[in-house]
Amino acid sequence: MKRDEHICHLETKLSKLEDATKKILESRSISKQEPKIEQLKLSIKENLLKKNMFMYRKG
Repeated sequence: MKRDEHICHLETKLSKLEDATKKILESRSISKQEPKIEQLKLSIKENLLKKNMFMYRKG
């Protein structure tokens, strides 16, 4: 019985490590995407401004 408890304990630890690893990898991928997201926001703002200026000149 002692051996089974030990195995169960190790499986629990392994599961926690896998979860922690997933979270770390996800947070890294998110932080790598932030500059791209900011660039996209700026691009959208610029396009909206250009469109508004075009509509203003047209009207």
